Amino acid sequence: MAASSATTSSARSVRVRAGTRRTTLTALPLRGLVPGRCFRLTLALDASARRLRVEVSDARGDLRPHRLPADADPLPTGGRGPTLVTALADHWDCVPYPPHGKTVRAELLDTGA
Repeated sequence: MAASSATTSSARSVRVRAGTRRTTLTALPLRGLVPGRCFRLTLALDASARRLRVEVSDARGDLRPHRLPADADPLPTGGRGPTLVTALADHWDCVPYPPHGKTVRAELLDTGA
């Protein structure tokens, strides 16, 4: 009975952790939202791979996020998005979004048993 309880508790912990990370990643674009500028948010669950992908697309392809160097200030006064995404996602990248935009893709993996 204890093993079943521990397994249930572990699964609940993974769901809560993933929910918190997903909520933060999907809220990041709202932080820098400019009135009149649109963005697209896509959530894609691949249950067989136990992976959730969060994608945020916008028309500002000229403002692409980049990973900070290891020796950089982890909490700069501006542009904290890449730092937060790096801390929350298991993997992330940025790809072009036609015709002039970008899509930031972040993946959350369920590594629990």
